[in-house]
Amino acid sequence: MKLLFLALLFPVVAFSQQKKSYKEIRQEIKVDQAVADTMQFPVPFEYKYIDTVNLPKPVIYSKCLQWISAVLMGNVKRELQIQDSLTGKLVVTNIEARYDITQSLTIDVKDGKYRLTLDKYMYDAGNEYSKPVPIETRKDNSSNRLDKYYIYRQNQALFKSLQAYVRQNDDF
Repeated sequence: MKLLFLALLFPVVAFSQQKKSYKEIRQEIKVDQAVADTMQFPVPFEYKYIDTVNLPKPVIYSKCLQWISAVLMGNVKRELQIQDSLTGKLVVTNIEARYDITQSLTIDVKDGKYRLTLDKYMYDAGNEYSKPVPIETRKDNSSNRLDKYYIYRQNQALFKSLQAYVRQNDDF
C-alpha cells in the first residue's frame, strides 16, 4: 500500500512547479530593460563566434550538421539552405529569434576551428500585405533594445550549445 501511495504521489511532486507571479515577471522585465538600455549593439546587427578545437574539418562539419539536426530543425519554417562539406559551410534560414523576428545562421568549418555567424535579422510586422524588413530599419526605442538584448542572450545560448556539442567526446 505504501508503494502504491508513493507511486501516485511521485508524479504530483516531481512535476509540480511554482509559477511566477505577474509582479515577479514584470520585475524581471524591468531588470532586463535596464541592462538592454546600457548595451551597445553591433551595427549591422550580427554576431560572430569563433571556436578552436583539436579536431579535423570533416569531424567538426559532421558534428555541426548533427547539432543543426538535433537542435534547430524541429520547426518546419527553418530551412537548411546550404550544406557543402567540401567548403565546410552550413546555412540555415528562417530561425525564429523572437516571435516576430527571424534570423539566418551560418557555420563555416576549417581544420581545428569553426565560426558561427548569426545575421540577416528580419522583422515581420504580422501584416499579410507587408514584407519582412531588416531589423535595423526599426526605430531605436526601449522595446527594440529589449528585443535585441533577448536575441543577444539567445545567441549566446546557441553558441554555448554548439560548442558543447562539438567538444563532447564520442567514445563508445
